Amino acid sequence: MLAHHHSVNSVTPAPHPYRTQFLTNLAAVGEYPQLCRKVAIINGVNTGASNTNITPNTTMLNITVKRRGIWGQCGDPICKKIDWTCRSTSNSGTTAITKMYTVAPTFNLLLQQPVGFKNWYAGPAWNNSSLDNAPGSTFVDIFGSGQDVINEDKFVNLLKQAMYLLTGSLNSSFTQHINKFTIVPSYNSADLRFPNKNLYMNWSNEYLCGKTPLDFVYAASENQVHADRNNTNLQYFENEVRCNTNEQPVFITDIIVPASICSSQTVYVEQCNINTNYTYSWSSSNPGILQVQGSGRQVTLNKTGNGDVTISVTIKGCGFSITKQKQIKVGAPEPPIISPSNYDAQCGTFFEAYCTEPNGATGYRWDINLGQFVQDQSGNFTNYVYVAPLINTPETGQQYYNYVSVQARNACGLSEPSSVLQFTVGPVPSNCGNGGPILLRVSPNPTTGSMMVETTDGSPFSQLRIFNKMGELKKELSFPGTKKLTINISDLPANIYNIRVRVNNNWRTVSFIKQ
Repeated sequence: MLAHHHSVNSVTPAPHPYRTQFLTNLAAVGEYPQLCRKVAIINGVNTGASNTNITPNTTMLNITVKRRGIWGQCGDPICKKIDWTCRSTSNSGTTAITKMYTVAPTFNLLLQQPVGFKNWYAGPAWNNSSLDNAPGSTFVDIFGSGQDVINEDKFVNLLKQAMYLLTGSLNSSFTQHINKFTIVPSYNSADLRFPNKNLYMNWSNEYLCGKTPLDFVYAASENQVHADRNNTNLQYFENEVRCNTNEQPVFITDIIVPASICSSQTVYVEQCNINTNYTYSWSSSNPGILQVQGSGRQVTLNKTGNGDVTISVTIKGCGFSITKQKQIKVGAPEPPIISPSNYDAQCGTFFEAYCTEPNGATGYRWDINLGQFVQDQSGNFTNYVYVAPLINTPETGQQYYNYVSVQARNACGLSEPSSVLQFTVGPVPSNCGNGGPILLRVSPNPTTGSMMVETTDGSPFSQLRIFNKMGELKKELSFPGTKKLTINISDLPANIYNIRVRVNNNWRTVSFIKQ
């Protein structure tokens, strides 16, 4: 506390003499801080707003002494003995912040100025803002009628008298606009480490996270007078000392933990700065599935079951308490549920079904008729399965009993099988013929861009249509008869589609997944 570059022209902060008195006072009343933090108080505005009291590249001070008689009537420099202008810096490039035209022997000699023009140039601060109107602490009012300020009329009259003594001319004029220009950019007041400095700083604690060694930066809602000890800043100090406010958090980013835990996992709290005086209280919403081992900012989570768990941590410090939560999947997913389903109950030409998508599942393995894994894939829409035919060469009059189950998959492995879906095909009527051989095939399935469509019996087709699940036509092609065709479907959104091809006067259909 109370560190400031109090020495004239000092660059780095140093403890202010008030700090010794401050610590003495604390010791006298027994109110030393119990949980110390590193904080900074800046006089620059916390929103990064510019100083509206002065604009870039404008005149802050002008002193003009004209020649006597007819030579002093024009506005050109030739009619002047002195024409000095001080300007604020520009927002880009460089500008002459001081222009000095001097043809007065006394001033040329005293100031060691050449006869004629002499300019000094400066660029903006960090190439993005006029230093004079940048966010930051402002200079005090120089002119005014209050205590400790200069009467402007008396100041101007004093300058005119001084000019008369030095030049012998009463033809002097002055303009000034030097109240409340920015004297120190706000980032100078806090030890920040930005690779690309920007005067328009966002002083929220989230934005400063990881960019400063300080636990917190206090900034006012407007640009203040440089090194001002006002009531707002003093209240900041008192709150820090007494720990009596909840408006002093250290920014906590998150609990760093993977989306799923298969065994044991180390997790931690991500925050800007590590303070040994903070306390961390961890908990698991279901210790039967996941238990917390250890204490502090980093702990170990041990798997004791499968399921969804919420991990919580409460961080307490000087006057604040912050709780963060994270829901995670422990172990393999929950078993999915098959619903809805559809099939050909007479001839067994096809079967299709969906299953629910348990939390954390990344793929599914479908089992038809006890061990026939007809689909074992990861990715979007793999909770849908389509099999055609379900029964090869069905016999007239026979009944076929079918059993379907599905398992969900994640990084930890497979879930328990779902409840078995049982259904019967038949008795098979005589008009089923040889049942449902696969007459149309697409590959790869699922696909991401292009796929090949072919008839398995070599029958040519001359028309192709693609429909979405709602029955809406999304693509249609016509071409000379072919047994095999490669098509590009990269323009279709990820979804489940039916593709139909026309063979003679009949349509053949198969489903595919676009990922």
